[in-house]
Amino acid sequence: MADPILYGPGYSTYTRSARLALEEKGVGYQHVEVDFLQGMPEDQRARQPFGKVPAFEHDGFRLYETCAIERYVDEAFAGPALQPADPRGRARMTQIISVLDSYTYAPTVGQLVIQRLVAPLMGGTPDEAAIEAALPAVRNSMGTLEQLLGDQAFLAGESLSLADLHLAPIFAYFTATPESVPILADKPGLHRWWESIKGRESVAKTEPNLG
Repeated sequence: MADPILYGPGYSTYTRSARLALEEKGVGYQHVEVDFLQGMPEDQRARQPFGKVPAFEHDGFRLYETCAIERYVDEAFAGPALQPADPRGRARMTQIISVLDSYTYAPTVGQLVIQRLVAPLMGGTPDEAAIEAALPAVRNSMGTLEQLLGDQAFLAGESLSLADLHLAPIFAYFTATPESVPILADKPGLHRWWESIKGRESVAKTEPNLG
């Protein structure tokens, strides 16, 4: 059986989430870099008709959408389970992933991180008005995640799950912004969670090279 192939830029939080799942499962895989900043390559559009990343292939089986890829990786390969066994834990994991996709990613990465971190790397100037406009949604998301985490070790319970792997790349970028400091000041749970996550081997192996 051939190793799976993951297509997507290493700096993408969604590509990194899928890579984290592969790393945590101990699956050998090929990561093909796809840099869409210069325009989405046609071969990638053939793999992902909506022009997004990542895309995935395994023995002729093609898949896109990060959550679907993560679940396939967890269920198709041997290794530690990345989804809770009980219905409530699995439902909580699914809920948190949906929260991250629907309410957290856009203001946190799409606005705050892009303006504060990426714009200067590209030779631009951060749009302070856009940053200010994003902060209420970022605060709401982080407050909600703090409540959902509670006293648990991980987001969906006492074991690492796909919810943690979905949040980790977002959180890595978020904590590199100065805005994260006051937002996280009263969130000890997220501090504790991040301390346990950021030292994992999978996180180190998928660290993006931003030049």
